[in-house]
Amino acid sequence: MADADDPGRLAALVEAWIADDPDDADRDELRGLLGAAGTDPSAAAELAERFSGRLRFGTAGLRAPVGAGPARMNRAVSSRRASERCRASQPTATPASAAPGT
Repeated sequence: MADADDPGRLAALVEAWIADDPDDADRDELRGLLGAAGTDPSAAAELAERFSGRLRFGTAGLRAPVGAGPARMNRAVSSRRASERCRASQPTATPASAAPGT
């Protein structure tokens, strides 16, 4: 998801996530990491890891440490994945001209 070698791109991705995250605590957590990332290599590494990709469904569903960001389990990830699964499970409409008997 993010290029750990490009702090500007990573910061932009983090800011975009913060703007769309419904959880105050998660937004604050990411703001704290982002603010510290310029001077603290461990904070920068933590942000890069959290934005290294998206959680994927496995045999047991979604599993990850709880925390803010797309590679952690949180309200934003759960909501997005649920929405994606609902859209994927909806049948596609058959145009009336292709329906049998028309």
